[in-house]
Amino acid sequence: GSEMCIRDRVNPAPHRVIATTNATRLSANWDNIERMKWDVLLVSEARTTPGDAVLGQIRRAKCAYFPGTPTADGSSLVAIVVRSGFATATHKDPSGRAVEVLWRPGSGAAYQLTCLYGGVDPAPEVTNHTSTLARDALMRSASQGPIPALVAGDFNREFNELPCAYAFCASGWEDLATEPTCATSTSHNARRIDFLLANATMRRMATNVSVDHSAGSVSYTHLTLPTK
Repeated sequence: GSEMCIRDRVNPAPHRVIATTNATRLSANWDNIERMKWDVLLVSEARTTPGDAVLGQIRRAKCAYFPGTPTADGSSLVAIVVRSGFATATHKDPSGRAVEVLWRPGSGAAYQLTCLYGGVDPAPEVTNHTSTLARDALMRSASQGPIPALVAGDFNREFNELPCAYAFCASGWEDLATEPTCATSTSHNARRIDFLLANATMRRMATNVSVDHSAGSVSYTHLTLPTK
């Protein structure tokens, strides 16, 4: 369903954790992911299909799963997994590259959380599509009023390559982290292509942002928030 209420069993107090990861394939990394501390997880490259055993594992872990629109091969490239609180799916882009929920951890604020996975192809039209996905999330946030909002994921572009960068800056949004997220054997400089774009309300609420590389090849960015 589009809504799920999950018993509060992960972080009863005093903080909540929103985490993001590029899983490459969720089914290959769920065991590591489940051991991490998070209340909501935004997953780029989830690549789940309706018959995946990992979906049963997620249900048995009493988590709600919000996948993006399936792509042509039937897989969902993005997903949001909710382990506590109440969440409602509010947007799925037809391209399958963005999914959004409104998450209420308890009696406090609701959070607009958008997970995005940009195309790898360097073609300008792919860059423009990724930018459009992000800008559309920005516009939906503006229509919601001053609630905390986050647009996060693997954009496969540096921020200044995106035409929407000016709109985010002009609206007071900022990336919550700065460290590079992509380095290859053929690149001379590591690049930051994974973002935690947060509006001013979200930035005021965030108490800590950290990156955890302890789970092998999968890294997690943790955003810590007060319970209320």
